[in-house]
Amino acid sequence: SAPNPDSMHPSGFTSWGPTPELDFKPHIAGIGGNVFSTQNGTGNYVNMSGTSMAAPNISGLSALMVQYYKNRFPALSAKDRVKRATQALMNTAKILTSNGKDDGVPYAPRQIGAGLAQVDKAMDTNVIATVNDESYVPLREVNGERTITVNLHNYGSKDLTFNVPTEKVLNESNEANKDTVTNISNNENLTPQNCNGNILVKANSVATVEFKLKPDTSKDHYIEGYIRFESKDSNQPSLSVPYLGFVGDWNKEPILVDPNNEYSSDVKASTTLVSAVSNT
Repeated sequence: SAPNPDSMHPSGFTSWGPTPELDFKPHIAGIGGNVFSTQNGTGNYVNMSGTSMAAPNISGLSALMVQYYKNRFPALSAKDRVKRATQALMNTAKILTSNGKDDGVPYAPRQIGAGLAQVDKAMDTNVIATVNDESYVPLREVNGERTITVNLHNYGSKDLTFNVPTEKVLNESNEANKDTVTNISNNENLTPQNCNGNILVKANSVATVEFKLKPDTSKDHYIEGYIRFESKDSNQPSLSVPYLGFVGDWNKEPILVDPNNEYSSDVKASTTLVSAVSNT
């Protein structure tokens, strides 16, 4: 065996979000690069990369979570069981960084979603963090200050305390003909409004923390990051909720070029009127 040189970094072929409607995508990242796995046939194995590896990884972890929650929360409906399992996986996912360390610049949520799934931590968490009953925040267009309200649901029998650290707002380079990289914004901030650096979540209760996001509206750009809660209990994992939005007018860029104009210097194509349809 040999170590994977790209371990703990997104694969270069990873698809980026968001959706055309500015919905939050992708939701989570799975192991999908240089995976040694089974192949069609008897006793066949092959090294492969892609969605064909990442999708079964996440599917398997999700199946384990649903099975575990069926025993832990027998009163939950099948639909709610799947939803809570998804929330736990996203809340406890590992936020990957450019240098592989906790002090590095995180990769963008529109590239890795909530982060790399960690099923052991998902099973260990007694607290689920949600915004509008989801474990992610689709801000869509952001043209001024926004308030994000996070609900922390403690389904355990023990009070738990979390530190609320200084949150980092992420931007992207998005320079023509260059790889997109994330950076920490110097003039945008996400600030907790109703806690003094920590939050107590009592057993079988819900605690709420409000955050105020202040964007730089002088230019069009993605605004994104992770709302983090650092656990003070060694048996309770830390949590995070990813958010993603766009500062500016998302619909400003035309879908089609004007007639007779070329799409680009590399694409020798244009839009022309072939025929007109009469109502008579």
